[in-house]
Amino acid sequence: MFPGGGELLLILVVILLLFGGREMPKIMRNLGRWSAIARKSFNEVKSEFNRIGIEEELREKTDRDKKELEEEKKNTPQKKSDKDS
Repeated sequence: MFPGGGELLLILVVILLLFGGREMPKIMRNLGRWSAIARKSFNEVKSEFNRIGIEEELREKTDRDKKELEEEKKNTPQKKSDKDS
């Protein structure tokens, strides 16, 4: 997803050749800021997907448990109470 060591070195050399040494700190600072913003956004989206997945999993489990409980009620014979006799 993100460039490796060799790729980063190549990018830095290209930036240095294009903009010179004086602009390098400002450019790197901006790249760092944008990288942090992108990482934060990615983590938010990832956590939201995880939350949705957990909610869906719980919903499915609840539905399964309800169906099992209903089947058990149907299959369990009912006892007659003393009042019914």
